[in-house]
Amino acid sequence: MKIAIAKLEEGEHRYQFHFRREDVGLEAEYGYNYGIDLDVSLTKMGDEFLVRGKISTRADLVCDRCAEPYVADIQDQMLVLYTLSSKLLPEDEDKQYDEVHRIDPGLMEIDLSDDIRQTLIVALPLKRLCSPDCKGLCPRCGANLNFEKCTCEVETIDPRWEALKKLLK
Repeated sequence: MKIAIAKLEEGEHRYQFHFRREDVGLEAEYGYNYGIDLDVSLTKMGDEFLVRGKISTRADLVCDRCAEPYVADIQDQMLVLYTLSSKLLPEDEDKQYDEVHRIDPGLMEIDLSDDIRQTLIVALPLKRLCSPDCKGLCPRCGANLNFEKCTCEVETIDPRWEALKKLLK
């Protein structure tokens, strides 16, 4: 995903991209098997180019509790500053961006592929659940508790603790 900046005028410019994961070098293991939409606002401010992007797509994932496949809607934003200046930004200003890239003054275009790829990887949920109330699998028989009830004993006690249980009775 490249945006030509050589003759770009000052101010805000809008772009829309529709692409596949392969276009930004993203491997199949991440589950992005659907089209990816990116709305970009690029603002040229002197020697700086501020890129605000909103990414929308879907991903094929596997639930962490029940191991069933499901499709998740993924949406995230990116805020990246590209600058021709070699001076460092103040620390408090640097922290407001996801990334700050120093670019060569002779550069004709900005390639957003790396930033898009990183945003998509980080956008995946840490806890992958097919639904918030997923019941998961029975730890004894492996039955998917979302679809069936198992006949396993609800409470199993380690035999070493059996003597303590007798004291409570």
